[in-house]
Amino acid sequence: MQFSEIASNHDRDDISTAIINFDSESESGSVSQRTSSETSAEPSTGKRLSKMKFDDFLFTHLGEIGKYQKIQFLLVCLPTIIVSMHAVSWTLAAVPVPYRCALPSETHESPYYSTDPRLTIKECKGWDEAPVPVNQSGSPKVHCYYNENCELDGETCDVHVFDRSRVVYSALDRWELVCGRGSFRAHVQMSYYIGQLAGSFVFGLLGDR
Repeated sequence: MQFSEIASNHDRDDISTAIINFDSESESGSVSQRTSSETSAEPSTGKRLSKMKFDDFLFTHLGEIGKYQKIQFLLVCLPTIIVSMHAVSWTLAAVPVPYRCALPSETHESPYYSTDPRLTIKECKGWDEAPVPVNQSGSPKVHCYYNENCELDGETCDVHVFDRSRVVYSALDRWELVCGRGSFRAHVQMSYYIGQLAGSFVFGLLGDR
């Protein structure tokens, strides 16, 4: 009788010990699973929290876009706007101006609309003082010949008269970029863009240093 009671007590102790071990193992497993899941989710949550904290820091300490920030933005953009106007400067400086070849008695400053009776047309790119025909006074006329090459018998005009009634000053008038020198207009604009292209590489590298 005593032996059976001792055996039963020993069995109950073994069963209780097994239950305790099972419970501890299950709890440790659940804890490890929770820890691993929290660990895997922690980086993304940390990133979101850090991003939100940084945004909160900006709005808290710097504030939203106000008058001061708008003034700063305008001052930063102002030099860029002024520099970008160089791209159209030559278009405005080299405005096409009507012109004609000057008569032998005229200069570069002579008026464009001449009252000389020898001038048969107002705009011409070459002239030839021929003995015929003659005007009513008996003096020979100057025949003005128009052609695209600005040539008359293989010779070009040395002096041109420009119409300054609308455009007072133009680069075409200043350097007489007409006729054979007309291609210089395109060369000036092309040189500007070549320099802009080269400068974007050179000064871009220097600015990053």
